[in-house]
Amino acid sequence: MNRKIIQVVGGIIRRGDLYLLGRRPLGKSQGGCWEFIGGKIEFGETPEQALVRECMEEVALPVVNLRIRTEVTHAYPDKTVHLTLIDCEPVAGGVPVAKEHAELGWYTADEARELDFCPADYEVLPEIFPTTAERLVKRLTELKLTCATAESCTGGGIGSAITDVSGSSSCFWGGVISYDNSVKHGVLGVSREILDGVGPVSAACAEQMARGVRELLKVDLAVSVTGLAGPGGDGVHPAGYVWFGLSTAKGVHSENVVFSGDRAEVRAAAVRHALGMLLAATRILDNSEENKMKIEAVIDEVRGYLVEVGFPYEYDAKERIIKHVFKIECDLGQALVVWEFKETGYVVYTIAPLAVAQDRLTEMLRYLAMANFGLDNGNFEIDCNDGEIRYKSYVNTESFEAISRQLIDTSLDVGLFMMKRYGNGIAAIAKGTSEAEAEITKAESEQE
Repeated sequence: MNRKIIQVVGGIIRRGDLYLLGRRPLGKSQGGCWEFIGGKIEFGETPEQALVRECMEEVALPVVNLRIRTEVTHAYPDKTVHLTLIDCEPVAGGVPVAKEHAELGWYTADEARELDFCPADYEVLPEIFPTTAERLVKRLTELKLTCATAESCTGGGIGSAITDVSGSSSCFWGGVISYDNSVKHGVLGVSREILDGVGPVSAACAEQMARGVRELLKVDLAVSVTGLAGPGGDGVHPAGYVWFGLSTAKGVHSENVVFSGDRAEVRAAAVRHALGMLLAATRILDNSEENKMKIEAVIDEVRGYLVEVGFPYEYDAKERIIKHVFKIECDLGQALVVWEFKETGYVVYTIAPLAVAQDRLTEMLRYLAMANFGLDNGNFEIDCNDGEIRYKSYVNTESFEAISRQLIDTSLDVGLFMMKRYGNGIAAIAKGTSEAEAEITKAESEQE
């Protein structure tokens, strides 16, 4: 299959010191978030021509005085995007119309910093938005918390990003680059059973690395990363397959992401993801009453929605987890949906009702990696220890005053849709009756 690298124009429309920003409607990918106005380059277009066309199509606004500012390469979790930044102005007397956005507005740089932006758009104007590392250092300093890192495939990149920020010495104690398994075992305490069993590229290893460095350096929170930056996989996992661990006084958990791109792009994406995990973890350790009340309000809203639509569910108040089963129209038959509520938002797992045998793991990993390509509102992941397959999506609720029923409905529908779309392939590959390329072609051709 041909999967193309997509080039995107990030159009920055200015009117003096004001920026034209659009908010995505709820129900769409990254619904509720703000973004700069721009779009894809069509075949044969120059970046300037693409921006003029997109401005007319998206906001019905002719623009003038185009200025190419710079070119950067930004690695999304699912693809690499070459982003050409262009500065331009609306024509005199022009008024934008919100054709593809819930609303539009003119904002100063200070006002823009207070809005909830799509993650990729935080990378567009670093002079406006602080980096994730800058926000992390600020947050840790405010809460008087300390952090540390345990790194394998990123080789110290997470610690480097943090120490690039002035004032980081008040909150960053240090890190361990455990590139070799002997360091993972001897310094961080990863057991031989794990290293010789499921291996270093696993949830268990990532969790022990995070726990080990937190205990070693006596910090409040620690992140770990272990995976395959490429080129090439290890025969079981593809290049870009990375596990992250996070350890705090409230426990340890792990996350799995399959990144695309070359070695440098995978490493850079892994650094960004780890920084984001640390930033999100600061909310876990924020014990303010205001924070606790907001989490409970989100849980109550989701439970109210499930009652309203007539979906039976189980709720674990201690763990803040909701579970319920849905029928889906594919060979899987049904899926278990698990809502896991965190201090920064909630994660929705849509879990397939099967376990993949060890001899089918490699083929399933290939299938899920292809299914993940192009996604920007979640991803498939597989636990190589027990063979569980799940679709994971995350909603950040920090910037919302209240959670709408439409947002909850969308959060649920995304995972069910993806499991339905790729479920026949998951079932066939798990049974050993088909291969990844054939099933991905079927799944994606049926949606065209």
